[in-house]
Formats: sequence, structure tokens, C-alpha cells
Amino acid sequence: MSRLEFLGIVASSRRNIKPGNEFNGYFPASSGKTVVLSHTSNPRDTVEHMEEIVRQTLDDTKKISKILIGSSTVQTCKKIWNFCYHHIQYKLDDQNAEQLRRPARTWRDRATGVDCDCYSIFVSSILLNLGIPHYYRVADYGNGYQHVYVVVVSGQNEIIIDPVLDQFNQEKKPISKKFDHHVKTEYLGSVSETEREKRKKQIFEETLK
Repeated sequence: MSRLEFLGIVASSRRNIKPGNEFNGYFPASSGKTVVLSHTSNPRDTVEHMEEIVRQTLDDTKKISKILIGSSTVQTCKKIWNFCYHHIQYKLDDQNAEQLRRPARTWRDRATGVDCDCYSIFVSSILLNLGIPHYYRVADYGNGYQHVYVVVVSGQNEIIIDPVLDQFNQEKKPISKKFDHHVKTEYLGSVSETEREKRKKQIFEETLK
């Protein structure tokens, strides 16, 4: 079975990130809890969990998203990539389980580091707050699905937001196979309360408080 327990590619080096303390007020306090998925989680299930974490914690990036708006979609994406790359350290997850952090938890853990799935949740949350359509791309480089990152479509072009890599709008290649999970951009308030509660239970509601 394809699994995501080892999801993550190795970054070129550990970065000297900026402290970013001036942005602490833009994020709510985090309880320090994390969604931990089973080591047998299917990749498609994992990205669905990622999207639901984004939706249930959308307020986490409501404030920061406003200062990352650029003069165009490309410039906005570049500002988002720059913010993540320079303020959030990269580190592979524990190999025993896939850890999914809400954006506020990622910000709390920025100095120790987070994996590509947490980067993607963080980026996706900002984009959803800004109403920018996007999707998660899960890539296999020949040894199972190893990496997830965010792709924005602008006209006929794809814009890659992958803070694991050292350049904006860069995609690691060659890709053996991939699949895209489109993040729905409908207004969150249109989701019924019953459906919302059902979704919460699927990703361990207690970890999102």
C-alpha cells in the first residue's frame, strides 16, 4: 500500500531562519497538540485530512494573510513562499507516524522545524483566506509517494509554492508519478453544521482546539 509515513524529501541544508517574533501577534496561541495519522494512512486520505485541518482552523492565518498580498497572484505566492522559507525551519517527521500541524502549531514549532505536509497546510490556509484556488500535489520520485506541496493555477501557468526547496516556483524532478488534490474554495459558512461536525470527528476534533 502506498503510504505517507515517510513523506518528505531532504532539504539541501538546515537554514538560518529569522526569529519572526514580530509576527507572533498574527497567530493564535497553540495548545501544542498535533494530528497524528496511522502509519498505514493512504496518501489520498492524508491530503483530505490536511484540507479539513485547514478549514477547521482557517482563522489561524486570517491576520497574516492580509500582509502577504502582492501586486499579482504570482507576487502573492512569492511573498507566501518567502515568509515560510525564511521563518519556518524544515525537518522530517518522526518516521513512526505522519504528523499534521494546524498553522498556529507550525508557527509555534517554526524553530525546531516541520515537514512538507505542515508547510502545505500553512500555505493552503493563507491561500484559502485570500480566495486563491489551489491544490495539493503529491509526488512519487520512484520510491513511493514522498512529497506534498501546493500548486496555484494562474491563467495557463502553474505556480509552485514549495518551501522545502531553495527557490520559489521550483518543482523537484523527475517525478515518477503524481496526483493532485483540489482544495475546495467555497465559502466555509456554506457547510452545514452536521457535515462540519462529521468532518471534525474524522480528524480527531480534540487536537484542533
